[in-house]
Amino acid sequence: MIFTMVSFILIIDFKISLINLNIPFQINLSTISKSHVDLYNKNVFQPNKHRINILRLSNPFTIELIFSPPCLLFILKHLIHLPKLHTLIPSLIDYILNSAIIFTQVFCLKKLKYCTLTYRVKDNKNVLSIDFDQYEQSSIEYLIINSPFRYESFQKLFIYLSKLRHLSINFLLGSNHSQIDFYPTELKDLNYVFFDLHSIHFHQFEELIKHFFHHIKVLRISTFNDSSYSHAKQWEELTSSSMPNLHIFDMNNSYTTTMHRFLYLCLSGQFRSKFWMEKQWFFDHQYDCHESSNNGIFYSTNSYRRKDHTFHLQFDHDIDSYLKKHGFKSVKHINVCGKRAVNNSVIYFSNVIELTIKNYGKIYYGSMLAALHQILALKQLKKLIIDCNDFPTQQVINLICLTPNLRFLK
Repeated sequence: MIFTMVSFILIIDFKISLINLNIPFQINLSTISKSHVDLYNKNVFQPNKHRINILRLSNPFTIELIFSPPCLLFILKHLIHLPKLHTLIPSLIDYILNSAIIFTQVFCLKKLKYCTLTYRVKDNKNVLSIDFDQYEQSSIEYLIINSPFRYESFQKLFIYLSKLRHLSINFLLGSNHSQIDFYPTELKDLNYVFFDLHSIHFHQFEELIKHFFHHIKVLRISTFNDSSYSHAKQWEELTSSSMPNLHIFDMNNSYTTTMHRFLYLCLSGQFRSKFWMEKQWFFDHQYDCHESSNNGIFYSTNSYRRKDHTFHLQFDHDIDSYLKKHGFKSVKHINVCGKRAVNNSVIYFSNVIELTIKNYGKIYYGSMLAALHQILALKQLKKLIIDCNDFPTQQVINLICLTPNLRFLK
């Protein structure tokens, strides 16, 4: 009873204070408990909808209580009643058949500048392209799509996003055989692009660059089992002719087949020519040295001074001696993976202060501590995360003994 009365008084005081303040709202309901959502909605959210400029919703019960009925269309339509909303980060739990319903409502928000969209589809390979004919110009400058998006939808998307500065798509889907006739759209403000590419051949990606991305300064892409991105000469021609302002080039190509391993072993040397050295864009080719595995990765190293790095202990590293010594000084956090310790072509991470250990098997070949000593200074570590179920307790104790500056252990 005492607790309830105190809570009521605090809510009344808080409500009066809000009424007397003329400041914008930033609301994050992703961590609030279910028992408090209804009270929060009645006393804070509903009376101040006109002042909200940032809204983050992720818990399904939160959405259901604030927006009724809990239907995706109704949820998105309610956003129009937040006239000052400039940041939107919806994470939708419903499976959707056509993502156009999301973009329709989001593009109608006149003040929206930043948007991160996360939605679910039942089949990533059968995502529909989006028709943007009915939409007005959008004010969005930063767009992040953490869900499947069709390559064919780009032409109309960019017509309505003339103010776009930053674009990130974590599942860009196409067809290796599709041919789309794009026409040029100048996006003068767009300077950052990231794509995780699926079933998009290099010649299709090249069309995107030539038609839309002439002004970009940062390009990051990742591919899987696609050798069409492994030829240095075509990259040299594309960056020189179509991306004259490109400053940061970050490429991550992973593979699991014998053919791709052979191609990267043969072609990776082309990325060490004068062109790449002058740009200061360097690459590392890591591949599993075990005979039964064809796993590997070809990726940029210090092209954008990355602070995080994943290091595979069982991989060989085809990398220049210059990079071994100078290319990883910016790395502060390293993810170490693998069940075997390989000593050849070791890279040293001199400034690492955070270590995460993953994929540790019950049978580990070689000394884990010896392998770690070869790649980093354990005494510098301030944070240690062991993300595996089979890591021996004695190894944990040994690591702690060798990390006198450790402040965080998980």
